[in-house]
Amino acid sequence: LIYFAATSTDKALFGAMLPMSAVGVYSVARTFADMASQLAQRLGAFIVFPKIASFGGQHHLSADRLRHTRRHALAMIAVGLGGSIALADAFILLAYDSRYHAAAFMLPILLFGVWFAVLANFAEAMLLGCDRPAQVAVGNAVKFAALAGGLPLALGLEGLFAGLIAIGVAEAARWLALTRALVREKLAFVGDDMALTALLLVTAGLSKLLLG
Repeated sequence: LIYFAATSTDKALFGAMLPMSAVGVYSVARTFADMASQLAQRLGAFIVFPKIASFGGQHHLSADRLRHTRRHALAMIAVGLGGSIALADAFILLAYDSRYHAAAFMLPILLFGVWFAVLANFAEAMLLGCDRPAQVAVGNAVKFAALAGGLPLALGLEGLFAGLIAIGVAEAARWLALTRALVREKLAFVGDDMALTALLLVTAGLSKLLLG
């Protein structure tokens, strides 16, 4: 129930507070943005979770080995996502008719928010490998609370642009909640996450610059 609330609140609030035409455009942008998050979920389930689970109760012993694998996987996602942020608006303008062109400004913002969802999905896989599913629920509860409290305020005061920012902030809040739990398990890699976020931003900026 908490997971459903965390993943569906934005759609419900957009449907209640925005014209249906805007909701339709948002759905197009959201479909593409969710692809990266789903990829991270798969990688976490098939790579991160088994590595930690194989160490049983001594999962902290896997930290060094896991850090190397995690860093490389997330670096590839960061570069790919950074390039996608740079190309997203051009893709929407080329692939869709004028009714959906507003998605061209939505998608890059959503993709940056998805980066924190990617980090959070890896953190979830690590916590599940440590047999800490309750902490995963806490992360989703924090995201739901951030959306339920911040999204209506953002939409009401500043409109759609602020609403998209609020969605990214909610994803970042979920990541922070999960990272706090990982600190207790001695499996948090905050420095890596900051460096990888910088890699994402540099890739997006350079790609946009090179593409003109």
